[in-house]
Amino acid sequence: KLILDRGTLTLVKNRMDVQSLKVEGAGSDIEFEGIAFNVIPVLFADSLNTQNAELEFEAELTSEELDLDRLLTATRLKLSEKDTAGLSRESADSLQAATLFKRERLTRFLKGSFKTQVKAYNYHKIEGKDFTGLMEFAHKQMNIRGGTNAMGGVIVVDGELHFDQQQSRLEARLTTDAIDLNTFFLQTENFGQEVL
Repeated sequence: KLILDRGTLTLVKNRMDVQSLKVEGAGSDIEFEGIAFNVIPVLFADSLNTQNAELEFEAELTSEELDLDRLLTATRLKLSEKDTAGLSRESADSLQAATLFKRERLTRFLKGSFKTQVKAYNYHKIEGKDFTGLMEFAHKQMNIRGGTNAMGGVIVVDGELHFDQQQSRLEARLTTDAIDLNTFFLQTENFGQEVL
């Protein structure tokens, strides 16, 4: 459950100003500041986006704590077994395809960036602190660039998250300095391998 706790959204003509918009829930707190353009055309765009509407934005995202596992579960677009219980395989596949189409449709409207500062975060077993970077959205893709303290050292991230209709995929390059290898392999769960 995510709660919009406080903040101000001001819409004047084609510009939306966002001031101190705080979202809390799923073990996370996130605050947004920034501007967005083309909010109305994007909200009312047809399924084919024949007007080529794009939500252009420039914003800052700050967080004291970000639990990515719980946040992704709360906003998930992938169906669980519980969601598809009692459905035939064909029906479950069709429902999943429709759900992924919704995500792909949303991400194709995004064009902008978030300057990002996160004090503490976790994703599966990975835990980190003091992430500072930039997340840029364009063409159904999010570029992620930044640095963080994790695994006993420093990690610099340069990657792309692709929002494809079938499945999202992350391609990233990591530059590390003074990380603890035992912690690295423990937190990355040996990259899913039994033998490396």
